[in-house]
This record gives sequence, structure tokens and C-alpha cells, in this order.
Amino acid sequence: MAEASKGCGGGRDKVASRRSTRFAGAELAAGVASGVASRLVVAPLDVLKLRLQVQTRVASEARGKHVYSSMRHAVVQIVKTEGLVGLWRGNVAGNLMYMGYAPINFFVYHQIRVAASDNDADPSQPLPWMSSLAAGALSASVATLATYPLDLMRTLFATQGEPKVYHTLLESTRIRISTDGLLGLYRGLGITLVQTVPYVAIQLTLYEEVKARAFAHDNFRMPMWASAAVGASSGALAKFAVYPLDLVRRRMQVQGLERSAEYGGRLPSYTSSWQCLRATLHLSGVRGLYQGLLPAMLKVIPASIVTFVAYEESIKLFRRLDRA
Repeated sequence: MAEASKGCGGGRDKVASRRSTRFAGAELAAGVASGVASRLVVAPLDVLKLRLQVQTRVASEARGKHVYSSMRHAVVQIVKTEGLVGLWRGNVAGNLMYMGYAPINFFVYHQIRVAASDNDADPSQPLPWMSSLAAGALSASVATLATYPLDLMRTLFATQGEPKVYHTLLESTRIRISTDGLLGLYRGLGITLVQTVPYVAIQLTLYEEVKARAFAHDNFRMPMWASAAVGASSGALAKFAVYPLDLVRRRMQVQGLERSAEYGGRLPSYTSSWQCLRATLHLSGVRGLYQGLLPAMLKVIPASIVTFVAYEESIKLFRRLDRA
């Protein structure tokens, strides 16, 4: 009897293990699909946000006017000086980053969920909110560390303007390494983790909590409109909560970048993230910490919708195929 029970238990473990492996593979593929789809939708808004975040005041202006006075002005100036392609600067590095970041984030999050649950538990079921918060923070950290050089290059390409300082991804990587060593590819990593971890943790936790409470009967039957609404809300709230840190993060990434006078000249350098924060407050006040907030919100809402809808629909598709 004991042997039968043991055999039965072993069988359940094997079934659970196979189910967990299949689900992890589905989450990895779903993460790739959601990341690429999201990036294609929001690339121009990302460029606008980055330009407004890092812009300095034009040196030739006595009163120190900003290069871009508004999002609309930024669009007009970028298209005028760089053409429509200017709105997609850094898109190659951005796509590569998203193709890595989203699946790694979802995959690690899933593995933590499985490890925190019973062997025979359904890995699709969400964790308690505290566990979900910790899982989100850890998965975001791993994904950030894995893709950070691409994030740095994306920011440099999107903000350099014309004439270009960097022409290709390979060239920019080589110059960074020759100038600052391998650590040059991780400039601004500290503040990036400080910003990214709470952002992703808040976003995932809010999404999972609403999903668990409203669709506890079966998470895979979450309607597309609900996934879109919850994803957009969680993304917007998380972005607003950490936005000043995101602005400091971007300024730390591109500090010292040589640009033409038309773009405000050489970007300032900072000794630390704290010094960057203080300098921004001194020059522009609290309002300065929210430069680029409008395109950031216009970006994060559709990006979150596309990410979570693509993720949920991909999971549904892979589960149907798995059952076929």
C-alpha cells in the first residue's frame, strides 16, 4: 500500500513537473511576443520621453530656454532636423532589449512562483501579494542585469541627435569599452535597479492582485478588455510612482554625451545619482523631475496594454496547443 501510495505520489510529481515545464516554456515565448509587440507600438513615444528627460538649456540663450518646449515641439523639431526616422532612434537596441527583458522577467517570475508553491499546484495561480511583490522585484533585477547594456545603448542612440556620435551598435559598444572598460556598459545601473525593481514589482503585483480577486475561478479566462484595463492602470500607477527616479536614471546613462549646440551642447556630468537629483531640483524645481511625463504616460499605457494582452493571449494559445 505504501509502495502504491509512493508510486502514485511520484506520478503526480512527474505530471506536475511536466506541466510546470510546459507552462514555463509558454511564459518564455509569451514574454518574447509581448515584448516585441509592445516595443513596435511605443518606440516614437519612447524617443520623445527620453529627449525631454535629458534635455538641457540652450547655451546661446541668455535665459536658458529648453531645446524642446513641449512634446509637440519635440515632434516637429525631430522630424524637421532628423526626418521621421528620428522618432525611431535606438530602435534596434530597443527591440533587442525588449526581446530579452520581457521573457526573462516573466520566466524568472514564473520560476519563483513554482518554487513558492506546492509541487502539484497549478503554476498559473498567482501568489499572495507580498510574495508576488518580492518575486516581481527579483525577476526585474535579473532581467535588468541581463539586458542593461542594450538599454544604455538604446538611450544613447535615442538622445544623441545629429550629427551622430555613435553610428552602429557595435561601434558604440567598442567605444564604451575602450573608454571606460566593461563597466562603461553598466553606467547608471545602480539607479536603474532602484527605479526598475519597484516599478515592475508594483506593476506585476497590482496586475496579479486584481486578476486573482476578479478572476479567481480561472485566470486563463480573463477577458481581453479586462487584461487591457488592468494592465494599463497598473502600468500608469507604477510609472508615476517612480518617475523622478527614471529621469535621474536616464541622465546618469547619457551624462557627458557630446551633442551639437542645436541640442544644447554637451550633457552635464554627475558624481552620483544623488548629485544629479539635487542639481535637477536646484535648476528646475520639483517640476523638473517630471520632464517628459506626458509622453511617458502615453507610452506606458499602450505598452502595458500590449504587453499584458499579448502575454495573456499567448498563454491561452500555448495552453490550447498543449492540450491538442
